[in-house]
Amino acid sequence: MKDYINDPLIIESGAGVKLTDTKGKEYFDGFSSVWLNVHGHRKKELDKAIQKQMEKISHSTLLGMTNVPATELAERLIHITPEGLDRVFYSDSGAEAVEIALKMAFHYWINKGVDGKNKFLTMKNGYHGDTALEELGVNVKIGERLEKVNFNGTHFFSG
Repeated sequence: MKDYINDPLIIESGAGVKLTDTKGKEYFDGFSSVWLNVHGHRKKELDKAIQKQMEKISHSTLLGMTNVPATELAERLIHITPEGLDRVFYSDSGAEAVEIALKMAFHYWINKGVDGKNKFLTMKNGYHGDTALEELGVNVKIGERLEKVNFNGTHFFSG
């Protein structure tokens, strides 16, 4: 990996699938899962849609509320998914999406009363996001009380 302290790579702009640094050198943007919009940079139709939305509001949290574009997208997603999939959860990043999916899987088996479903398979040297999975836990309803069950004791296998 490049020496960021002595010779930092500083990106100035992006167009399509290419990035340009402050020295004018071009690179293909190969960071397909790290904050790269899969459609490329500076796509006119996307920039226009973003600008149109920015004229209304640039950001609206989804913590305990929603907004018009999020609601419209959720309705479209529900319409195209199989019957019974009628809820949408938005995540801020792929890291959080992975974390939440793991929590949901872990929680599902606990709710079903099935023991031993505590193994996850990961890709060796794969990027699964910036979370500390071993420190995570889920809230589980046991009888009438809510308890936090930690992922410690959960096994993550890389292969």
